[in-house]
Amino acid sequence: MPVLIMINKSYNDEEALHDVISYICRGGYGYIGGYGVDPRYAAEQMQLVKQLWGKEQGRQVRHFIVSFDRTEFISYEKIMQIGFDICRYYHKYQSVYGLHGDTDHLHLHFAINTVSYKDGKMYAEGISDWHRLRGYIQGLMPQWYVDLRVSNRGF
Repeated sequence: MPVLIMINKSYNDEEALHDVISYICRGGYGYIGGYGVDPRYAAEQMQLVKQLWGKEQGRQVRHFIVSFDRTEFISYEKIMQIGFDICRYYHKYQSVYGLHGDTDHLHLHFAINTVSYKDGKMYAEGISDWHRLRGYIQGLMPQWYVDLRVSNRGF
């Protein structure tokens, strides 16, 4: 059963965007992807969108994880496709994701820009959006139930 883990941190400081994306890409072992950005330059490109719309204050990034149980046999390529499909849920926002294997199970980390590149609106959703995201992910993987957890832990 995959688990959706929402990291509930403020990420308000100047380095938050760069730090989260750096962590995601560094741990991605070459398996990284992006939506609306080149993952190699994601932090810079997301920062440019914030500057363009004049929205450089407040929460800088949304961070969440989709973790797969070690008993679920799924290829890296399939996981990466699922990652891209999950990014499409936030189609107005730039995102980057990376596959991590530094625990006993594979998991995808996601970073979502908090400013829309399409209209400059700030992402302002909360727990209800997380439940909708969980339902969306379950639609991508109908054979699994997706658990939802909220964590205040660091990345």
